[in-house]
Amino acid sequence: MSEIVIIHHNEAVTTSLAIAEGVGMDHHSVLVLLKKHVESLAEFGGVEFQIQPFETNGGKQWRDVYFLNEQQSTLLVTFMRNSPVVVEFKKALVRAFFELRAKVNAPDLQRGPGIDRGEGRPRLQVQVERSELGRPQVDVQPVEVVLQDQRGDL
Repeated sequence: MSEIVIIHHNEAVTTSLAIAEGVGMDHHSVLVLLKKHVESLAEFGGVEFQIQPFETNGGKQWRDVYFLNEQQSTLLVTFMRNSPVVVEFKKALVRAFFELRAKVNAPDLQRGPGIDRGEGRPRLQVQVERSELGRPQVDVQPVEVVLQDQRGDL
């Protein structure tokens, strides 16, 4: 089995392919379920996908592969029937997100404690205003990040 949880754009995510493999479903069936509930999933962040190549007996084909954060993937698997395989995958998914989070937040032994762990993660300022029609207008701007040692000796 491939990795369940990966880092993609500085965020822990899983893919629709990993979910399909983990629950023993074909990828198309997972995509049908995902697209049926895409509005609910979008409440927990943007639902991103990439068109990726894969090899078949007839040559190269292309497929949509979705990237889901922890909340989105947890919600998606709750929409599946609790067969023994699905239950085992749900536990593995929760465990994989937990383990990756622990690994990312572990102290860096080469640099020692006290380093701001936010480095390399883009900081964004989000402003939400309502339009005349009451619809949200979102403006996202990157914020300059200055790395600083918490001990002050950087």
